[in-house]
Amino acid sequence: MSQERPNSLTGAEAMVHMLKAYGVKHIFGLCGDTSLPFYDALFRMDHGIDHILTRDERCAAYMADGYARVTNRIGVCEGPSGGGATYIAPGLVEANESSVPILAINSDVSTTSTGRYPLTELDQKALFRPLTKWNGVLDNAATLPRMVRTAFRAMTTGRPGAAHLAFPIDVQRAETPPDELWADPAHQSYPAWASAPDPANVAVAIELLLKSSSPMIICGGGPVISGAMDELQRFVERLDLPVATSVSGKGVIAETHPNCLGVVGSNGGCDAATAAVAAADLVIFIGCRAGSVTTERWSIPKAGAKIIHIDSDPMVIGASFDTDVALVGDARLALAAFNMLLDGLGDRDMPGGFNGGAVAAKVQTARQTRFRGLATSDATPILPERVVDSLNRLLPDNSVVVADPGTPCPYMSAYLTMKKPGRRCRLPWVRISAVPMQKPFPSWAMAVLPLPPVNLKPLSGATCRSPSLCSPTAFSAGSRPVRNPVSANASFQSTSTVPTMPPWHRPMASSHGVWNSRGNWMLPWPPRWPMTDRHWSMSSASRYRMPQHRSANGLPDQKKYGESASVSGDRPDMLIVT
Repeated sequence: MSQERPNSLTGAEAMVHMLKAYGVKHIFGLCGDTSLPFYDALFRMDHGIDHILTRDERCAAYMADGYARVTNRIGVCEGPSGGGATYIAPGLVEANESSVPILAINSDVSTTSTGRYPLTELDQKALFRPLTKWNGVLDNAATLPRMVRTAFRAMTTGRPGAAHLAFPIDVQRAETPPDELWADPAHQSYPAWASAPDPANVAVAIELLLKSSSPMIICGGGPVISGAMDELQRFVERLDLPVATSVSGKGVIAETHPNCLGVVGSNGGCDAATAAVAAADLVIFIGCRAGSVTTERWSIPKAGAKIIHIDSDPMVIGASFDTDVALVGDARLALAAFNMLLDGLGDRDMPGGFNGGAVAAKVQTARQTRFRGLATSDATPILPERVVDSLNRLLPDNSVVVADPGTPCPYMSAYLTMKKPGRRCRLPWVRISAVPMQKPFPSWAMAVLPLPPVNLKPLSGATCRSPSLCSPTAFSAGSRPVRNPVSANASFQSTSTVPTMPPWHRPMASSHGVWNSRGNWMLPWPPRWPMTDRHWSMSSASRYRMPQHRSANGLPDQKKYGESASVSGDRPDMLIVT
């Protein structure tokens, strides 16, 4: 991608240039001391990237994950060194295991201080090595463009996954040669550089399929990622094949389709679905890892059944079952090759169909018989099936639902009906907060948070009292970085002069308020989030706790809380906690 290149630039500016070159429109994250050069570059430069300020690094990673799933573009998140890296890790695990490409950028301590025990030093490369598809440390500004290209190439090709970059603060400030500032536009979305399987193996697979008597298709998340829904439906209807899905594959075909028998396996399947897979003499796994859940701990398909396995990752094929035909390639391209080959066959060579509709109808009848009896129950407490039944009736067809992988998963995967194909149900591999999620962006982004995010507004006359909570860069509504002219020149005072907060409160507070010149912590008011002591207690001293009671006009009840809180006369949208 060609673009105007400056004569010289810092590493932080080069990073912004590279993200812009890859078409990045949103970054989710929050600032720390080691991130200031990067934030200053975001503030100064014209790039068209919106920075979404998050509650903490975990939220940033999960929001980047949700963004990538909905848009099929790369989700980008960022955070500071030390604890910021450990907080961002859970979201990367989820994304990587779910084959979702997100890029996490964690700033880091100076390369010259490594090994001398600086505050927040952490071996980020070692931490993220088992959690990502690719990770690296930007320890040389000259190599930054090349490493960013490597990260995007790794995330989007083959089986998509997560990448991580450690970005030391001295590298952010170092001069970077502009000649390498280019990007491959193919890696702006995923899957990129998709490849079709060997045509010879495609022919063998179709021959084996046409000789079978009771075949079965089991789809994982691969066909959803590759956008293979149309090719799958054409293939299924052509041969009247039954289709089951894994939990991740839910939505690859409309669950109202007569050939869809729903989720199979130990987390959302049913006895009838298990029996149908066990009765198959040939199973086609498409973009499915055939792991313990989908296969009932590898008890289905039964021994003796023929296996055709399609996957973009060759390491998945043959990992659990003796495979007769291996097709390494993109699910959409593989199914397109199937359909093209079938198009070339004469009617004499085509079977009349495999009675897949009847197989699916038998399974769905058994599933719905059990479901309806529980969904209409008036039992107390309310049964989960009744909740899912209400969702089926009330949610629009284009709703996007995210559920926790714990208790909600078997109910949502078994009974939530996806009426249209596509990625509209997300039951994560590891763990995401269990909340419904709907389009369009950005409203969906808040769904992955336990509570909605609140953006900072610059405060006139604000003086920073803590370098860990404030910086020369403040934030405006919409999370676009803006410079605060007062705090930019503030002399940082010892953090011991201000109320201390437990570490689990600091990210929340730093995302929602600012210290004023009188040492008071100012928060947006009226609050746009649920208020509890747990979330907003600043110390064990009760006078630092957010009041939970308001008067009729919505302002803090001074009679109950005395001098503990007041509303600023010149800033009625800010609550002052004293």
